[in-house]
Amino acid sequence: KKVIRRVMDVTKVPVGAKLGIFHNPVDMIAKGWKKEGLSFISGHNALPATGIFIDVQAEEVFGTPGQTCFIAGPTMVPLSLSRLAEVLKAVEDTPVIGVGGVYKASDVIQYLLLGCTAVQVCSGIYFKGHRIFKELLEGLEDWMKRHGYTRIDQFRGKLFEDASCVKGDWEEKYGYKLEPSERGMLLPDQN
Repeated sequence: KKVIRRVMDVTKVPVGAKLGIFHNPVDMIAKGWKKEGLSFISGHNALPATGIFIDVQAEEVFGTPGQTCFIAGPTMVPLSLSRLAEVLKAVEDTPVIGVGGVYKASDVIQYLLLGCTAVQVCSGIYFKGHRIFKELLEGLEDWMKRHGYTRIDQFRGKLFEDASCVKGDWEEKYGYKLEPSERGMLLPDQN
C-alpha cells in the first residue's frame, strides 16, 4: 500500500498492480489497493516454479534447469478465474484484467464471461508466436457469432454471479452449498 500511495502521489497516469498467487486474502488485497487509488488490477502472475518447459514442436527449452520459470500453462486459467471472481466482487467499479494461461479463444471467453474488462496474453506468445493473436480473435469472433453476440459487452460478466457464488439460489441450483473461503490471518493494519 505504501508503494502505491507514493507512486500515486507523483504521477497523473493510470497506475495498476498485478496480483500474484501469494496475495491472500485476494479480495482484501484488492480493496486495499483500490483504497489507495489504483486505476486497475490485473491477475495473475504465473506460479513460480523450479523447472523447465520443453516445446516439443520447436524442440526448445524455456527456463533454466533449477531456476525459476514463470510461464503459465492452461491449468492457470481455473485458479485465476476463481480468485478474480473474488476481486471483481470486492472492487466492482475497478477495471480488472484477466491474466494467466491464455492459449486459446475459450480462455479469453472465460475471462470475459466472468467480467474482466480485458484479457492479457503473455506466455502463449512464447509457444505460439504472434499468430496467437489472430487465433484468439478469430476464435472469439466465431464463438460470438454462434452465440448471437455482436458486441463483447453483451456477454461480459454474464457468469459473474454464478462464479462468485453471490446468487441466493446457488444451493438450490447446484444441490449443495460451499462454505465461505478461508479468510487467512489478518495483519494489524487490516480490518
